[in-house]
Formats: sequence, C-alpha cells, structure tokens
Amino acid sequence: MLILPSGQLLCVFKRDATMVEADVLRFRQGKTVTKHKRRRQLHTKTLQTLCQQYSSGRKTMGEFLDTVGHNIRLR
Repeated sequence: MLILPSGQLLCVFKRDATMVEADVLRFRQGKTVTKHKRRRQLHTKTLQTLCQQYSSGRKTMGEFLDTVGHNIRLR
C-alpha cells in the first residue's frame, strides 16, 4: 500500500493543475493539444465513482485516499 504524505499529494495535484493550465493556453493560441483522451476519461470516471462512494458512506476517508493514491501518476 502506497501512502503519500499530504504535502506530496498536494504537490501532485498542483502539478496536474499546471499541466491543464498549459493545455488551455496552447488551445487559446490555436495549437493542438494531444492527450490520451481515453485514459483521462477513465480516470475522470474513476474519480467520480470514488467521490460518490465516499459521499454515500460506502468508503471511509482512508479508503478513498488509498484508492486515489493508486490512480495518481508520480514522476
């Protein structure tokens, strides 16, 4: 089981937000943004399902964070 310190988890989310901002800038400049659309859709669906499970009480905060940790790319 991989457990990330909260500071490192926050850093990963900030890095992802920076990449999205760069994509938005490229898009506004008329450049094509090529991403792995299918993989991104899968991650989005997974995160939506996890959020629903947590909000309905089927997953605890620990289980939620553990599962999210397995879905984060570390570089």
